[in-house]
Amino acid sequence: MAYPHGLITWADLNSPDVDASVDFYTGLFGWDAVDQFDESGQIRVYVMFQKDGKNVVGLGGRQPGSMEGVPALWTMYVNVDDIDAAAAAFVEHGGQGLMPEPMQVMDTGWMFYGTDPSGAAIGMWKAGTHIGAGDFNKPGFMVWEEVMSKDLDAVLDFYPKVFGWETMPMEGSDPAYWLFTAGGRMNAGAMAMPDGVPDEVPSHWMHYIEVEDADATAAKAEELGGTITAAPFDVGVGRIAVLTDPHGGTFSVITSSTPPDDVPEQV
Repeated sequence: MAYPHGLITWADLNSPDVDASVDFYTGLFGWDAVDQFDESGQIRVYVMFQKDGKNVVGLGGRQPGSMEGVPALWTMYVNVDDIDAAAAAFVEHGGQGLMPEPMQVMDTGWMFYGTDPSGAAIGMWKAGTHIGAGDFNKPGFMVWEEVMSKDLDAVLDFYPKVFGWETMPMEGSDPAYWLFTAGGRMNAGAMAMPDGVPDEVPSHWMHYIEVEDADATAAKAEELGGTITAAPFDVGVGRIAVLTDPHGGTFSVITSSTPPDDVPEQV
């Protein structure tokens, strides 16, 4: 079983301190942390965050001495049927691969990672034993992803060519907001980098977790050592807060006015 091609169905955090990140995110969302080991069963290689026994997102660490000074990073993954073809299309249409070719991750699947033409990093995944998140759109689970780009026209052209996404403008949005759909399902959003964002902030994908109370979650994040990057504010679809964990990983939480009910089905 796997999810349909083109849907964003997984996200993970790359952290310089796995144990500290486990403490922060389990404390914030009430997730369970389940260690994943290598084939020897001795070395922890990954952590699955779970809620109600279902996978939510993942957490990985770094080799000693690598990526020193780089903050924790969230990455979104697009499910693909043919990862070799998708990786080739990614580069062909102006993306930059950050690995020479797709990599097999034990028996869990195959991954590829790169930056789009505007510099926003994103991954892709072909499922093996790991298909992605076990649920969506409910409190504690993934609910939305969006790219904030310094070259909006480029990404609106790029992603449909690579993943077959369709684009449509959100009517009445100001500033302009675009929707990416895949297989008829709302999949992600896109917008130009907002005015006032420091020049050093690159184009990036923002990861959203549904919560029951965005204000309470933001306050809890501060208690746990995180930072409120943008205080809770209201938009048409709900109430949002942008948070940063103690190691610099930035993400958003949302209390949706009407949470989406179009949960992806496995095929």
